[in-house]
Amino acid sequence: MMSALEAYNVSKTYDGKNWALLDFTLTIKQGELLSLLGRNGAGKTTFINIATTQLRQTRGTVRVLGYDVVKETKSVRRLIAIVPQEARPLSLATPWEHVYYYLLARGLSINEARERTTRYLREMDLWEYRNVISSKLSGGLRQRILVAMAIATEAEMIFLDEPTIGLDPIGKMNIWRYIGQYTKMGCTFVLTTQDMEEAEILSDRVAIMDRGKLIAYGDLQSLKSRIKSKIRMEIREKVSEEKLREYGSVINLSDKLLLYTDEKFADEAANLAITNNCQVTISPIRLEDVFISLVGVESHEEA
Repeated sequence: MMSALEAYNVSKTYDGKNWALLDFTLTIKQGELLSLLGRNGAGKTTFINIATTQLRQTRGTVRVLGYDVVKETKSVRRLIAIVPQEARPLSLATPWEHVYYYLLARGLSINEARERTTRYLREMDLWEYRNVISSKLSGGLRQRILVAMAIATEAEMIFLDEPTIGLDPIGKMNIWRYIGQYTKMGCTFVLTTQDMEEAEILSDRVAIMDRGKLIAYGDLQSLKSRIKSKIRMEIREKVSEEKLREYGSVINLSDKLLLYTDEKFADEAANLAITNNCQVTISPIRLEDVFISLVGVESHEEA
């Protein structure tokens, strides 16, 4: 399978001292959805801006669909679409106007723009709202307009920078459904998110970033195999952290304790928690657990 994106030793500094990206190397295959995970300040948006020709790297090389993002900018832009993190629909424009005029701006003919606008508004369940100005629509519908604009381009590669941030669970699931549909049709997606459930549901592969560096990369199974324990216990209310450590490793997240253990200790640990009137949730290892084990729980500022 051909590569949709190849990044080699990409670094970016804004002040000559601090690195938003440092020696970042990554390959994305055509037709897959890759999620970029990282805390605020990890460098996710910086990388997206470089890959979409909005920002020039300090050093290193990025090729998108075979084209160098610096030397062949116009060729790259013709083949990609992006939903930036800060994007918002125009308050007085309708879903039809957003999609239709965006397609015209990208060079489509009137007839083709009209046909695609109709098709994608229908496919993304926006048709009944096509003539309603966006200020009168819900947050989920407004975000859906932005995703529809990108998907209607039929670009070979689409970048989505936290496309579901601030949405309720139903709004998120609707966006997930459309992204999943178009990934199956062969479109390549790069998704940045801090929503571990989102990444786990949608991703073919995941790249985890911290402080501008790539610290883990692979499919979900290979990433989860980094955690030796097989069972995750989430315990709320008060229970002895020291006592829980007899059953496995413990992470204190202030509002809850996470215990990583195995089947032979799970019943004993659960009984201990229940005896102390604690709320207990037991599940297999999640992507969130891999993320916490790699980057910890403290925060950074966005890069």
